[in-house]
Amino acid sequence: IGVSALCGSLASVAAANAGSMDVTGGASATYTSLSDTVVGNPLGMTTALTFTGNGELDNGSTFKVTIVHGNKVAYSASAIALTTPSLGTFTYDEGGGTGIDRIDDMMPTAWEETTGTGLSTGLRSVSGVGGVTDLEWNVGMGLPDGMNVYGSFAPRPGGGNQNTNKAVGGDSGVVVGHGWDIVVTHNAIVDGLNVFAGFSQIEQVTGMGDRDQHVYGATYAIGGATIGYQYSKDDNPGVTGLYYENDAYGISY
Repeated sequence: IGVSALCGSLASVAAANAGSMDVTGGASATYTSLSDTVVGNPLGMTTALTFTGNGELDNGSTFKVTIVHGNKVAYSASAIALTTPSLGTFTYDEGGGTGIDRIDDMMPTAWEETTGTGLSTGLRSVSGVGGVTDLEWNVGMGLPDGMNVYGSFAPRPGGGNQNTNKAVGGDSGVVVGHGWDIVVTHNAIVDGLNVFAGFSQIEQVTGMGDRDQHVYGATYAIGGATIGYQYSKDDNPGVTGLYYENDAYGISY
């Protein structure tokens, strides 16, 4: 009788919190050759799995849980996104890809990013607080079609910790306060045109000055071809000589 009662209770809980978990993945192999450089074994392989869970709450909000298993390593990124009926999407993210980090390299390429070939490009891309554990709000009300506005906040971006439940990062010795990012994208001004811009500011100790990063650019697709240009800057007065300005451009077909 006790077992029957327990099974009935579990079935009720499962029905009230129905959801699904999907798994996607892929693999690729590479052969890398560098001029005038001894590379040793030139063969390489990457594998990846992404676990995505979706469900709905009683108030109509939907949630999405994402766990990424990177290249032959432990989980490399994870996120929980809550999409509300009227206030947009709120995301807790570990592993980057939010805030200004979502537009760090938007140039057209055969890979995910222009640095995805495995060869050094000399590019120092911006990441803001979106490159570490942060909270992001994707504004979902009163915006024109095709426009997205993202705001990200990190209370201590300097540590970059990926903590477990109820855990804290502790004293990392990094003299960094809070930080925030703001990003705007629009893909409906002209057919095929996607424009984007973002700004980030991270507080640092008195006398060092805040770390400012910004980026803007556009891509344009016509037929099977896509061209793009973007400019980015990273100004960190807390580190001697850390000032970068980048011009990036690309074309893919």
